[in-house]
Amino acid sequence: MAARRVGFPAGDAGVFTSGGTQSNLMGLMLARDAFFARQGHSIQQDGLPGDIRKYKVLCSENAHFSVQKNMALMGLGYRSVTLVKTDEFARMDVSDLQAKIAQAQANGEQIMAIVATAGTTDAGAIDRCATSPVSLRNIRSGCTLTQPGRRPAAV
Repeated sequence: MAARRVGFPAGDAGVFTSGGTQSNLMGLMLARDAFFARQGHSIQQDGLPGDIRKYKVLCSENAHFSVQKNMALMGLGYRSVTLVKTDEFARMDVSDLQAKIAQAQANGEQIMAIVATAGTTDAGAIDRCATSPVSLRNIRSGCTLTQPGRRPAAV
């Protein structure tokens, strides 16, 4: 009902949250579950897999603090988050993102999600990979892109 009131097409849906921390938690949980489901593993049924240190999430160094907090809450730890440099406009540096993806793959790590911010808390910066389908196609590596503050907010 609310979706139609604001002009979204029939069938669209969404969730209201209390803020960035809860939104990021939902997005990261959806990304984690989708990532493992593609590998035939159910987090709900089986819990986290054995060697969780090889699973990573990438976000900019200006991403909301809750990304690391939520990864710890989900049992994956602060070290599961790889920070990507930002450019002079406080946006995620796509070149550094591509380098971090290549480095993770070379280390045998698997990327569960890339968190692209559509409006950082302190600068209002919008990560270019959040707005550019071309950039997104170039960086996709079998992971899920979450976009806090954007429709859809996750996946």
